[in-house]
Amino acid sequence: MRVVPNVFRTSLPVLKANWQRRLFVLWAITVSLGGVVQTRADEATLRPGDKIRLEIKGVPDYEKLDINGEYTIGEEGTIPLPYISNPHAAGEKPSILARKIEQAYRSAEIYTNPTIVINADSDASQRVVSVTGGVTRNGALNYYDGMTLLDAISQSGGLTDFAKQKDVKVIRGQQVSVHNLDAVIRDTRLNITLRPGDNIVVPESGRKL
Repeated sequence: MRVVPNVFRTSLPVLKANWQRRLFVLWAITVSLGGVVQTRADEATLRPGDKIRLEIKGVPDYEKLDINGEYTIGEEGTIPLPYISNPHAAGEKPSILARKIEQAYRSAEIYTNPTIVINADSDASQRVVSVTGGVTRNGALNYYDGMTLLDAISQSGGLTDFAKQKDVKVIRGQQVSVHNLDAVIRDTRLNITLRPGDNIVVPESGRKL
C-alpha cells in the first residue's frame, strides 16, 4: 500500500480552497462587469430636446446640490455638468449615460466612487409637436424621427385660406425662427427637421398670433 506523504495530505484542502476563492473572484468580476453594461429593455434612446432628471450619490451632500436636478439635452446632444466636460447624451440609453458620467468624474479625480441615477422625463415619452393658427386642425401631433415642417403642416390638414404662409414660426425653447413656406416648397433644402416639443405657429391675415 502506497503511503501519501503528509505534505500532500495537508496541501490538498488548501489548494481546493484557493481554487474556490479564485472562482468566486472571477464570478464577482463577471457580475460586476455585467452590471456596467446592462440596460433596461424598456429604456428609450435619448435625443436632443429630451429632459432628464439626474441624481448623484456617494458624494458630500453639499455637492449634490450642484449636480442633482433636471437637464435638457441641447441641440449639440450634450448636457452641462459641473467639474467635467459636457457629456454627450443624445443617442445613449439613460443607464449607459449614467455609467459614462460616473467614469468621467472618476477619471477627472473629482469623486472616488460616485453613483449616477438618470430618469427620462415622462413627458419625453410622448414626443409631440404642436401646430396652431392657420391650419385646418390645430393641436398636437405625434413626433417621429425625420419629421419636417411640411410634414407637420400636411398632417394638420394643410393651410387655411387666411394663412400667412410666408411668416410661419417655429418656436423651439427660447429660439424662434421664421419660414417662408413658398420658398420651402420650391427648395426642399429649406424644409427643416423638427424636434420633439417644437411649436409651429401659422399666422392668419387679420389675426395676431
